[in-house]
Formats: sequence, C-alpha cells, structure tokens
Amino acid sequence: QMAPMIKQFSWLPWTSQNTVLQVLAIITALGLVSYTGFVLGELRAIPFWNSSLVPALFILYALLGGTGLTLAIHPLFPPDVVDIHKAERIALWLLAITAVAMIFYLDIMYRRGPGARQSMLELIKGRISPVFIFGVVVVGILVPLSVATYGIVVGVSSSVLMIGAICELIGGFSLRYSLLKAGKYEPLI
Repeated sequence: QMAPMIKQFSWLPWTSQNTVLQVLAIITALGLVSYTGFVLGELRAIPFWNSSLVPALFILYALLGGTGLTLAIHPLFPPDVVDIHKAERIALWLLAITAVAMIFYLDIMYRRGPGARQSMLELIKGRISPVFIFGVVVVGILVPLSVATYGIVVGVSSSVLMIGAICELIGGFSLRYSLLKAGKYEPLI
C-alpha cells in the first residue's frame, strides 16, 4: 500500500485488480531474501552454514526487517496506509519465531560436529560474541520484543516504535555479520 504513494513507483500499474504485479513482487522478494541463505546452506566445507535453517533464518530476518522498516517509516504516511496495531502483532510473532529458530539452529550446530560446534562456540563465547549477544540477542530481539509487547498491551508513541524498529534492523545486520564471521572451514578430507 505504501509503494503507490512513492513518486518513483507511480509509473507501475497499481490497482487492486492487478494481482499479477503483486504476485511477481512477492516471488521476487522471497527469492532475493532467501538467495544468500540458500547459497550458504550449500557450502559443505563450512558446516555452520551448511544447514536448511540458514535460508529460513535469512527469510525470517528479512520479514522482520520489512516489518521493522514499516514501523519505522509509518509516520511519513497517512494514518490509513499502515495498520500499526497489525504491524506490531506481526513483529511480535516474528520476533518470537525468530528467537525460537535461533535457539534451535544453535542447538543443532552444537550437536552437528567439531567444525559447526567450534563456530557456534565462537558465536557464543569467542571474538564474535559481543556482536552476536549484544547486536542480535539484546538489540535485535529483546529490545524490539519488549517494545512490541508493551506497545500491544499499553500502546507506545511513534518514536518508541521507531526505536524498536531500528533495533530490529540492527539485529538483522548483526545476525548476518555474526553468521558469516563465525563460520569455520572444516577440511573435507
């Protein structure tokens, strides 16, 4: 609903009947956000990345980032463009699912083998741990989860929502950085 209001996208045929454009946009977006995860998931030499959960985490964080960006920029648009309460609920669910998926992924990596275990420990206790623990867990999950929960229960101002949304975006970047830096090469032979 926001894209038709942006001047640079006004040339596109934005009508409620034009579902072809909407379907193409969704397919392209899903391909774009999952591509890196699928590429990393196929690298057998780095077992920390070689998991079907990597694309799922990338997709979850992309959805979370999109929701966060929507919450961050919603004050720039008329009130009827974004259902802020619905976006808060979506963000809350995505944050909860992402937290569970992250715990599940780390548990699997710990049990997978020496290379994956070493990478996981690097993420939790090693040189990458400040970025992961502070950037992903605290800033990227706990702060937005608190803001979203408080926003649903009590209600918060747009500026507080924007802070929570920016934290979500920082968490997404921190996750990608942490996963890439923590991956350890394990010789195949």
